[in-house]
Amino acid sequence: MIHGSELITDSDEDGLLDSEETSEGYGTDPEDWDTDDDGLGDGMEVLTFGTDPLNNDSDMDGLDDYDEINNHTTNPLSNDSDGDGLLDWDEIFIYLTNPLQFDEDGDNDGWYWFEDCNDSDSEISPDAGESLNGLDDNCINGIDEGYELMDSDQDGLSDWKEYHIYGTNHYSADTDGDGLRDRDEIEIHLSDPLVSDPDNDSDGFHWFLDCNDSNPAINPDAIETLDGIDEDCDELIDEGYEFVDSDSDGLSDHSEYHVYNTLWYDNDSDDDGLSDGIEIWVHLSDPLFADLDSDDDGWYEFSDCNDSDAAVNPSSIEIWNQIDDDCDDLIDEGLQQPLPVIIVLSSPQSGEANTVISFISRAENAEYINWTVGGSYFEGEYLNLSFEESGEKSWQVCAFSGDLKSCENGSISIISATLNLDSDDESEASGNKSTVNDDIATIGDSLILDTGLVLMVVSLVIILILIAFLLGRRGGGATPHYPPTVSAVGLPGAPTLPTMDSGWEGWS
Repeated sequence: MIHGSELITDSDEDGLLDSEETSEGYGTDPEDWDTDDDGLGDGMEVLTFGTDPLNNDSDMDGLDDYDEINNHTTNPLSNDSDGDGLLDWDEIFIYLTNPLQFDEDGDNDGWYWFEDCNDSDSEISPDAGESLNGLDDNCINGIDEGYELMDSDQDGLSDWKEYHIYGTNHYSADTDGDGLRDRDEIEIHLSDPLVSDPDNDSDGFHWFLDCNDSNPAINPDAIETLDGIDEDCDELIDEGYEFVDSDSDGLSDHSEYHVYNTLWYDNDSDDDGLSDGIEIWVHLSDPLFADLDSDDDGWYEFSDCNDSDAAVNPSSIEIWNQIDDDCDDLIDEGLQQPLPVIIVLSSPQSGEANTVISFISRAENAEYINWTVGGSYFEGEYLNLSFEESGEKSWQVCAFSGDLKSCENGSISIISATLNLDSDDESEASGNKSTVNDDIATIGDSLILDTGLVLMVVSLVIILILIAFLLGRRGGGATPHYPPTVSAVGLPGAPTLPTMDSGWEGWS
């Protein structure tokens, strides 16, 4: 200490004299070692680092001088230690980059490499507008964000899908120009929206809608007709005709065309008088082939068990003949076998012209009896005939029982009657002649059919003797009393013997 000289002091021991820390000097507090409280003494800041002892962040970069010098080794006198345009504090705490290493902006778009998702393209940066181009133009939220909700061409597809998935033009609703919207082709028709779809038959329906794109009459708007073709392209053929019966034959038009091959507009395809439906459902016959009724008995061949015999059909009555007359697959059902027919005849072998001649047949077990005499046909047990001409006349009698038949044949000789009478006796002779003929007929009724001419002559003689006897009893020249004329009574055509009446005296 030198007494009498001015004392030089550093009150805060910061390396600066108190006189230097005055307002005329650095303006620091001589009593405060670290006036700006940044951890660096005032003297160190002034004398060593050249920083401002009154400001803890000399370069105003957000970092205090102490941190820059001791922790980050950045320049406390430069807010951008690496000179890349980014403040040191920003690099350290915002961008997490190195404040001592220069950061690039390769495309000079104002965005550093760590901000720019493509630092080689100046059109790509965080402040660029996003375009539909497959790039992340704004470096945020992915690629082409926002276009998922846009439909610029109003085709039903978002712009994002058109660009990224389908490759269609999001500014054109019909990319391939075929008249179909892109969405309809993709989601409805399942066709390629980038390839034009043809309409070869120009019916307004493209090939994938038209089941026959070579025929304009076939398309989804066509009317279905009964022809075995799917005109309206609904994968159904002739639908609707299952419920139509145009010819009213009981068969639907659809079944006639597709199943039976009959004419759906003609109810009798084979023109046999039976409708197609009746043939199929009732008679089980073929409606395409005419059914015959060969014997014209009113029954077709499929119902008639013998179409060559008119007596055999389902409406016939069964008789005993070993034949199925009524076509029920049973023969002679419900019938008893008939007994053999036995014919007993009474038939003259001769007669006179223009006189009544009796033919008689009694047949056991007979159902009916037929006569054939001289070419004429008669029926019945008894038959009275008068032949006008003489000659040999043939006859046949047949008796029937079921399918049993018994016949007898014969003939009769007709002679001409020649009687020469006086005129006075003509009336009486005529009466006698009639009586004789009637008597012959009467006697014939009592004869067996097979009696011969001999018995007939004998009978005639006996009658003449009887008449002569009666006349003799009446007395010589007295007028004779003849018995009444014999007439045919009883069964039809059958003469009977005379009966006694008051005109017959002494008859026994």
